[in-house]
Amino acid sequence: MTLPVYPLVPHHDHTATIPMVQAAYDGIEAGRVVVSGDSAGGEALLAIAQNLRAGGRPQPERLILYSPWLDVLLEDPVSELLDETDPMLGIAGLREAGRMYAEGTDPRDPLVSPIHADPTGLAPITLFIGTRDVLLPDCRRFRARAREAGTEVDYREYSGMFHNWLMQAIPEGVEAMNHVERLLRRRPVNGRSAPGPGSSPTPG
Repeated sequence: MTLPVYPLVPHHDHTATIPMVQAAYDGIEAGRVVVSGDSAGGEALLAIAQNLRAGGRPQPERLILYSPWLDVLLEDPVSELLDETDPMLGIAGLREAGRMYAEGTDPRDPLVSPIHADPTGLAPITLFIGTRDVLLPDCRRFRARAREAGTEVDYREYSGMFHNWLMQAIPEGVEAMNHVERLLRRRPVNGRSAPGPGSSPTPG
């Protein structure tokens, strides 16, 4: 396992974070590579996937996104409504962090806000999100766009869950991580791992 401790705002922006994470990925020597990231880490791994595609390089076996931050501007109005119920994140702070992260470039750049990326040709995606998370609307939009582009999406939406609930010692967190374990244990099918047994908490 490789865990990059990447540069953070306010001391660094995307011009330091993305190249560092990309370099960590490029240094991996393994037959099977699965990339996962939570919150801002989800944005970074989607930047890696886009860079690999742009360079004509193979995608990893799978991308696993935990409560990913897909739009640094949080422009979906539904996020404003969820701001009142999300116990972990606040829109005002996120937008300020996003402004610092995007410093010097358009915050709608697909490498900064993957909600604007073309998902065509990306690796199969497993995405976890909770219904109390302010990032939920963008995850739903991303799911729809990826599926329209023909990209496989194993979408897991958990009712009543908050940002990064998977990291907590609660039944819903254990359930979600058990699904990840099943993904990692399954043998690849035609070079790709199958989504895994069982049904999604929110099918579709």
